[in-house]
Amino acid sequence: MSTIGQDGLKTVLERHGIDQMWDVIREHYIQGKPRRARLIAMLSLREVAGWSFEMLADAFGNDRAHIVRSLSSLRRELQEMFELPEDFWTGRRCGR
Repeated sequence: MSTIGQDGLKTVLERHGIDQMWDVIREHYIQGKPRRARLIAMLSLREVAGWSFEMLADAFGNDRAHIVRSLSSLRRELQEMFELPEDFWTGRRCGR
């Protein structure tokens, strides 16, 4: 994909999509650890599909408070690992 700036110069944009993001998360965070994979699945269902904490609790066999704590901890861990800005989760559905 490319864009033309106000100065008339064409800029070719790199292709980055959801597949590359999952590859990075799988390689650098999940690393074959089932617990981490479940946490990422919870976060994905919360962020992308809009599942409630209650739905996640039912699906993963935990109570709501555990889900809230787990996702909060996961967000902090991902923020530190991938150097995300502090306001990365602002406006997201993930309990903030």
